[in-house]
Amino acid sequence: MSWQPILQLHHHLFFDCMKKIFFTLLFFVAVSSLFAQKKYYPQVLIELYSSEGCESCPYADAFTKEILFIADSVKQPVFVLDYHVDIWDRSGWKDPYSDSAYSRRQFLAANRVGQPAIFTPMIFVNGLGGLPGAAKGEVGFYINNSLKEPREHNVVTTANVFEGKNTLSIDYEIDGNTDSLEIHFALIEKHIFNKVTAGENHGKTLEHHNVVRKFATQVVKSNKGHYELSLPKDAMADFKKFGLITFLQWKKGGYVFAVDELLFK
Repeated sequence: MSWQPILQLHHHLFFDCMKKIFFTLLFFVAVSSLFAQKKYYPQVLIELYSSEGCESCPYADAFTKEILFIADSVKQPVFVLDYHVDIWDRSGWKDPYSDSAYSRRQFLAANRVGQPAIFTPMIFVNGLGGLPGAAKGEVGFYINNSLKEPREHNVVTTANVFEGKNTLSIDYEIDGNTDSLEIHFALIEKHIFNKVTAGENHGKTLEHHNVVRKFATQVVKSNKGHYELSLPKDAMADFKKFGLITFLQWKKGGYVFAVDELLFK
C-alpha cells in the first residue's frame, strides 16, 4: 500500500512610491492567503461495520489488523474503528459488542454515498466508499488517495478520567472552518479475543481491533469545546486497554476532515 518612459522627477517619485505601496499590498495579500489556507498532514479514518454473527467478518478483522500493522510500520496516520452492528443478533448469536446505534450510523453512511445495500463487513474510508470488507485493492486505493491530500482542518484532544463519575472528560481544539461540522468521540477497546459458541462463527475465537465501545456526537459550535463521555462498566478495571479516537466530519456529506487518537496508559 503505498501509502507538486521618461517623466519629470516628481512623477518618478510618485510612481516609485505607488509601486512600493502596490508591492507591499501584494505581500500582505499573499501572506493572508497563506494563513487562510494553512495545510495539515493528511489523516485517514477507516470505519468498519461488522458483527460476530457474520461468517465473512473475520476476514475483515484480519484486513484491519493488516492496515494497522502497515500504518504503524511506515508511520502513517491511518486509524481504524470497528463498529459492531446488531443486524445479525437474531441469527443464533448475539454479539456482545453490538449496538443498534451503530446500525443506524451504517445506514446513514451508506445513504450518503449512494450505497443502496446494507451488508457486513462494510468499510468506509474518510466517510467514502461503502466497500465490501474484503475489497483490499479498492480500500488501498482510497487510503493512498487520502494520504495525498493535505488538510485544512486539525483537531487536538486531551482527556482525563473521573473514576467517581465513570466518565471521560474530553477537551478539544479545532483549527479550520467549523461550519457544518460534527465532532465524534469513539472510545475503543484496542484488542479483543472472544469465543463464539453459536451462529455462523460457532466454535471460532475471533480477534477484533479498535472495537467501538462507546460513541458520542456533538455539533461543533466553536473552535474549542468540551465533552464528557460515559464509560463502559468494565473500562476502569484495565483502562490501558482502551483509547479514544476523535474525528471531525462534514454533517451533510459525511467526509472526514481530521482525526486524533489518544491511547491510555
